[in-house]
Amino acid sequence: MNKIPLESTLAGAYRFLFTRILSIIGTLWLPFLATAALLAGIVWLAIPHDWLAGNFPQLSENASPQEVLAICLPFVKAVPLILIVSLIMGSMMYVGLMRLSLGQTKHSFAFFSLGGDVWRMALAFVLMGLLIVLLEAVLIGLFFAALAAAKAFMPQTAMILFLVVLGIAEVCFLIYAVVRWQFFLPAVVVAEHKIGLGRSWELGGGNFWRIVVIVLLIVIPVGFVAGLVWQMTLMPVLVSEAMRMPDNPGPAEMSAFFRALLPLAPVFLIVILVQKVATMGLMAGAIGTAYKAVTPAPEEEQASA
Repeated sequence: MNKIPLESTLAGAYRFLFTRILSIIGTLWLPFLATAALLAGIVWLAIPHDWLAGNFPQLSENASPQEVLAICLPFVKAVPLILIVSLIMGSMMYVGLMRLSLGQTKHSFAFFSLGGDVWRMALAFVLMGLLIVLLEAVLIGLFFAALAAAKAFMPQTAMILFLVVLGIAEVCFLIYAVVRWQFFLPAVVVAEHKIGLGRSWELGGGNFWRIVVIVLLIVIPVGFVAGLVWQMTLMPVLVSEAMRMPDNPGPAEMSAFFRALLPLAPVFLIVILVQKVATMGLMAGAIGTAYKAVTPAPEEEQASA
């Protein structure tokens, strides 16, 4: 299996972000706007309007399970719709970015699609999630089977050491499987127009540590810059308001504290949005560059045939 060229993949990721930033924003702004509108509509329909105005219900110390359920029920109803919207719109964003990264789209000023690639991307994410849950169940079953066998045949010290090693090995294998499955999946869906879980697993073979390094060298710098912005803009106000609170704040003090932070909400949203755009753009650039590097061009396939 071809290896991911580490340096050129990272260079391609950052080059994609900084040279195609207008097209990246053009690809993401409409799905972001649609997602915000849909999520706001779900919250408006599912959450009681008194709660949105700040009049939250108060639970007594001896609240019954029915009272707790009545408070949680609006959130429970909203969660499935929020997950569906996030899945579909997130898949749309990845499809648009991967078309840019793979060279299928030259420029983008507005993007909105519910075509086949978007549904394949969403289904691929769902199937991968189900496979990960199934793998977790299998690993947990193996752990408890090993625990039962170890209790029967091993002394206490050896059993504890064996179970610790087994647990660490299972967690490492789960992380390995997730990384290997997930990295190439968006590129396979868009470039080959199929769900491609097996193909993504195949391309990820022998590239685990390269993928980990690529992801870390994207997430850490973006997170570091975002952290600096947090420190310079939000933290001084947050600390100042926290220092004014009494030692044992009541509901009125907590309400006043959160109201004092409301003017910071636009800054908070802008920082989160910029961090999200930068991370998604870098990841799309890295995935597209790596995919083109590990898959032969059509001319090369014909020559080898």
